[in-house]
Amino acid sequence: MALPEGLSSARDLSSLVPSFPDELENGEIDKTYLGLIPYALRDSLLPDLLDLFASVDRRLSSEAQRLQGVHPDLRISWHAAAYGSVYGMHYHHAGGRDLQQLLHDIQNRGFYGSDSVPVHHLECYLDSFETLSPGQIFLLVGALRAASNASLPSRFVELIQHTWDLRIYHLRLLICDVIRFRGSELPRDQRQAISGALHGWMSNQNIFINSIIIDALEGVDGIEIEITVEDAVEEYESVLALPDTPEACAFALGAITRTYDHPFRDIYWEAFYKALPVEKRQRLLLRGLRDERRDPWFIDDVLRALLREPTAAAAPELQKLAQIPIVESHSPQLALNVYANSIALLAKLAVPLALPDPPPRNPASQAWYRAAPLIYALNIDPTLSSGKMAEEVDNFRVCGAAEAFDVVQRLTRERRNMLRPANVEFESSWPDLILELCRAVLSPDYAPASIFERVFPDRALADDHLKLALSLLAKVGRTTDIALVSRWLNHPKHGERALQAARSLEQRSH
Repeated sequence: MALPEGLSSARDLSSLVPSFPDELENGEIDKTYLGLIPYALRDSLLPDLLDLFASVDRRLSSEAQRLQGVHPDLRISWHAAAYGSVYGMHYHHAGGRDLQQLLHDIQNRGFYGSDSVPVHHLECYLDSFETLSPGQIFLLVGALRAASNASLPSRFVELIQHTWDLRIYHLRLLICDVIRFRGSELPRDQRQAISGALHGWMSNQNIFINSIIIDALEGVDGIEIEITVEDAVEEYESVLALPDTPEACAFALGAITRTYDHPFRDIYWEAFYKALPVEKRQRLLLRGLRDERRDPWFIDDVLRALLREPTAAAAPELQKLAQIPIVESHSPQLALNVYANSIALLAKLAVPLALPDPPPRNPASQAWYRAAPLIYALNIDPTLSSGKMAEEVDNFRVCGAAEAFDVVQRLTRERRNMLRPANVEFESSWPDLILELCRAVLSPDYAPASIFERVFPDRALADDHLKLALSLLAKVGRTTDIALVSRWLNHPKHGERALQAARSLEQRSH
């Protein structure tokens, strides 16, 4: 492990940089086999996985001691930093990212569909937490969070104190999640003890820690309600009484977020959606929509609230959001939601897109600009054919196959997270267009393009495009496309999907 380049102060450290030993850096890591390891939990290999985490922890402890000797001038909790760098959600480009991804996948995949997971007696392991290394606790607490058929440890109160004292941020997140969702199963005396401990961990310096602690307190009835619905309504009305300024828009957005991100969110939700008149609620939402920060995280929530009682007064802001996604966002997923949901709401209101002219010069940006009329048409009348939208389809096509397909791929992947009226199924109305794009993606010289930067270093854009192209080709392809699909049958990542596509196309010929 190493310090990030240029680090001069411990305050600037978010993560160490893990990597494999030099003698392994040049070796090809077989990620296909690594991908099988997370499923070992389902085959009752928990002891073997615990051994794996223990061996990783021994190396991390050794590295922490070494770094402490190399950098005696830096006052850092070296062990917590070392463990957090591997078990935390840090996207390192070094070789150690493969190990980090493996350890997270063991947790995240091993207990999906947890009701069918064999009983591992997690509580027995966790009741002996003093004998476990931090990584082993990380694995077991993550398993406990996901496995609804697992009993809570009898020493749960002591376990959470021990876990907190390890000072590993993402392990604290895990244990707070367990408390939040399963704290109600505990006896009253244990809930009270945990509530006391949680209140003691509140900090004046870390709002993120406070947020997860407040969530956990809900699970053990540790929050005393000190506000009424009438009080909340008065707060909303006081925000509306402010002059219409950027600051007032920010206050309005903060008031809206209290309906879902606040210790008394149930009170605020009832006040906002039940007690506050529709006209006042819409005014608050419109102010929130005009917030200058343009953060999709919050805009998406405003759009969802607007869906209840849409108003044409929102049209100017919706039209701005419907041009292209907010690429500077920290979340491409939410940026896509805001873009597609804004278009869907305009269609629901029967308000035109009113796209500015001329379009963006960048082909990738222009593809999103040209896709907006197609999404709008899908949400006005999903039975529209390419013949009725020929000009708009051609405008989208000429942006480039890679640029156009990135629009289709990203919208398809995020479809489940969009508002119910948002229809982005291009293949339903324009199968010939999608067929053309899929063929281009599967061609040997295809080079993907996107307006979004790579978010996941271990996931290539080309793989995302190939995955969807094979799936869509199975729906819109011709039997003559079997030859194109067959080129991918031996691909280590996409071979199985290529086989499924070939079978679908073959069945269509009978």
